[in-house]
Amino acid sequence: MGGQDFSCQECHVAYKHKISGSSTTSAVSEGSVSCTDCHDEKPHSDEHPLLKKLNDHCDSIACQTCHIPTFAKAKPTLMFWDWSKAGKTMKVSQDDPYCITTHHKKKGLLIKRQNIRPDYAWYNGKHRQYLTGDSVNLDGVTYLNSPVGNISDPEAKITPYKLFSGIQPADAKYEYLIIPKLWGGYWKHFDWDRAARDGMKAAGLKYSGKIKFVNTKMYWRINHEVVPKEHALSCTNCHSYDGVMDFEALGYKDDPAIVGCRFKEQTDHK
Repeated sequence: MGGQDFSCQECHVAYKHKISGSSTTSAVSEGSVSCTDCHDEKPHSDEHPLLKKLNDHCDSIACQTCHIPTFAKAKPTLMFWDWSKAGKTMKVSQDDPYCITTHHKKKGLLIKRQNIRPDYAWYNGKHRQYLTGDSVNLDGVTYLNSPVGNISDPEAKITPYKLFSGIQPADAKYEYLIIPKLWGGYWKHFDWDRAARDGMKAAGLKYSGKIKFVNTKMYWRINHEVVPKEHALSCTNCHSYDGVMDFEALGYKDDPAIVGCRFKEQTDHK
């Protein structure tokens, strides 16, 4: 967008101090922003067979999937945050320019990466949000805002995401995430038990006195850093042995270029 000399407001139109846009990580929405606010639902020319095929892809693939092949191209973005390492003194390596690992006593271990290939998931416009007091998986991974949709959902499209990993404190007895008091609390005394006790009291939740750090993941939908069409994903970027898409994880039996599109049977029947 910067190449077109766009300002943020070109897409995020403001009205009475409300800036349009929605979030997949918090309950904030003041109006949706979409590629189709400016472009057609099927923007490619039908005059060429390949471009016509790309238009067919628009039924199942979000614009961003092809037109944002990587993200964090200019600056590293935070990909991992381990709160269990907070309050400690650590030495970390920073040898790789594409992977920056730092330690902050207040916040723990943080890893930033650059020029990252997205993860892909079906998305129909909704997410499941972790809410205060919801249960967590003490021995596995808790997904905090999984996108809603699957291969059988006609409203869902394959969408690119930044999949952010974290290690957070949870109550080992009540099996939900702890809300610690950080400002004027942990960041002052570095006592997790005290911070948890104070924070959970303020939140109105029971605290057992037993803390276990658990693995969490959060989906951040990729909408920015659109590249010129010459640098968008091509057919072979997806439909090849080492392509960017894990078609089986998305619910296909094999590469859809081989087995057909997800609604092939319904289409053929009609």
